[in-house]
Amino acid sequence: MICTRKIGVSGFLARAAIGIAGLILLTPVAIADSLTEHEEQVLATLSTQRTLERMRDISNIVQNESGAGSGSVISGSEEEKVLATYLADEFSALGIEVRQESFPVREFNYGPVTLEAGGLGFDAVTLHSGGGTWGSIDGIHYAVGNSSNGRTLRATLVDAGDGLADDYDRIGEVRGNIVLVRRGPAPGWPSYSITEAAARGAAAIVFYDYARVPLPDAIRQDSVWYRDMIPALSISTNSAEKLKQQMTAGETIVDLQNRVDASYGRSQNVMGIVRGSEFPDEWVLVSGHYDRWFNSDFDNNIGPAIVLELANVLTELHKPRRSVLFVAYGSEESGTIDTTYDWLAGSYAFVKNNPDIASHLVYAFNIDGAGMTAERGIVVSTPDVIPFQEHVVSTLGLQDRLNVSPGPTANLDSWTMGAIGGGGVSNVFWFAPPEESGATYGSYYHTQLDVHEDSFYGNLDEDLRLGALAVLRASSADRIPISLANVTGWVAERLEADALKLREAGLDEDKLFTEVMQANANFKARAIGVEASYAAAKSLVEIQQLNLLLLRTRRELMPWLYEYGEGIANVRTATPVNDLIAIHQALNAAQSGDGAAAAEALEKVGTMSWGMYMSNEGYNTERLLWIEPTGWRSEYEQTPQEVDTAVHGYYLALKNGITSDAVQQGLSRLENQARDNLTSALFLVSGKLDTALADKLRADH
Repeated sequence: MICTRKIGVSGFLARAAIGIAGLILLTPVAIADSLTEHEEQVLATLSTQRTLERMRDISNIVQNESGAGSGSVISGSEEEKVLATYLADEFSALGIEVRQESFPVREFNYGPVTLEAGGLGFDAVTLHSGGGTWGSIDGIHYAVGNSSNGRTLRATLVDAGDGLADDYDRIGEVRGNIVLVRRGPAPGWPSYSITEAAARGAAAIVFYDYARVPLPDAIRQDSVWYRDMIPALSISTNSAEKLKQQMTAGETIVDLQNRVDASYGRSQNVMGIVRGSEFPDEWVLVSGHYDRWFNSDFDNNIGPAIVLELANVLTELHKPRRSVLFVAYGSEESGTIDTTYDWLAGSYAFVKNNPDIASHLVYAFNIDGAGMTAERGIVVSTPDVIPFQEHVVSTLGLQDRLNVSPGPTANLDSWTMGAIGGGGVSNVFWFAPPEESGATYGSYYHTQLDVHEDSFYGNLDEDLRLGALAVLRASSADRIPISLANVTGWVAERLEADALKLREAGLDEDKLFTEVMQANANFKARAIGVEASYAAAKSLVEIQQLNLLLLRTRRELMPWLYEYGEGIANVRTATPVNDLIAIHQALNAAQSGDGAAAAEALEKVGTMSWGMYMSNEGYNTERLLWIEPTGWRSEYEQTPQEVDTAVHGYYLALKNGITSDAVQQGLSRLENQARDNLTSALFLVSGKLDTALADKLRADH
């Protein structure tokens, strides 16, 4: 899964490419600016051709006709087990220790999908974890159709536009109908649209297109986060246009059947382990997930193919001082139980089941899409390893083509390794130029058009070299490539940006930031002192103790700094600052009697970025679905505190021009709530910075 959930690849890359101007780039470790003889030997042995052949092997191992998309390898499925066995055998053939770790997942099985209208059949897939017309849920049979013993749903098809509240208000009653919905322009991800369609009484929903994607034959698959209220299918834009032609000619009756069986199953992470000779309890990791939608090479057959290539070369030519772990994650695309955000199941299970590895994760190179033919790209890295990653990029002469930017992203396994596990992680992305069709790779993402073409992977050699060199250096040096001082630069840059936003919005909240900025400055001074001692240390025993100190400090600090977000990671003040500004501006506009301006301001509140497109019933239902008892999004309180659901009611009132005293009083209450949320976030960040690298941990350093 390489796209952001869901602003699209291009939106994420554009934001990440902004970089971190003003960041303090400090590193306590001297890193060579040129390749050693050993490094040159290893890099010269890497083979792009062998990796491409491996991708084809992985692609061909599983050939099926799943109703979720031909070739799909789904969490907990038999196909996933087949690939796990193949990967374990490949690791075993290298003569290294192999481990398979099983973990529970939510498992879905999909029968054939039929969609017929006007004597024509249309290719379609069931959106993952959406509803079916029949099947079973935890052994309980269901059938919601009205023919074929409840298996087939026969109903009138209605064009619901973009599936937004305004669309339904325009077209009127859709109860009992099947709605045809274009995915876009917002909220883009289909989950919210399903909630709204169900709230309007639709019997089923059929999606097509993906806003601004000029690929009329593409059928997109996505997890819709357990939105099984109604059957949910995906078709191509070409198919949708044919259906629209029928609707123009008169009433269009659709026969729809899709079987979905949901239960609990098991997935597995597959690992190849090389124990370090001197620091066996410190870990360097190479990872990529092996589940997929359709037979997708880029997302992510290329991931385990690169993992195996690096394992093949490094185990033959390199004797690491630190332990090196090659891992293929299962269930990245879906599978997490009891949560709305169901992806990253495998890497989350890995972090939770292996705290000894996660807490001593020196560096991880994660592959989720790689090698795209393009001139420029980015390396998204956790702030602590940015100096190290920049040295690796520079050593390979790629500094003019690759910008190193802070992460991790919340939509890849690097999130659970970095933001939950507290390790150092990097991912590489290349910007793909538009092709003749005007489409970038983001257009093919999660569709049947993600097929194997060698010419697509013009930068595969660069990604192999980047991963191999980073692993070589991270697993070999006495000192680990962590810069805690660099973290303070990232924190300061984000906090200063948040404080500036508040000032520009006319909110004098600088006093709220005084304590946290001082805590960050104090931490920076302590970190610089430790890192100076680190650079000057002579004995291996002292260096190893400082290695452990840095790892422990990073593990105890970094997860508390992150806010879960749609895109690159932020310090957790970002959402409450944006909410406070938006509500403050809405209140000012309402007090001036400008309901339209007040409503527009409220659209910038976190939950209103999608809530603005929903009815009040749909919005409240969606908010309920977001309340999660377990899962990675609940760890470390990284989900931003949101203002209460009343914000949506005030928004609807303001859209209708109502700026009454009651609405203004409600906005004032929400403004205070947003300020309290910001105060809580600042308190947490400040407190964690204050206790990190405390005197009792630093000993005499």
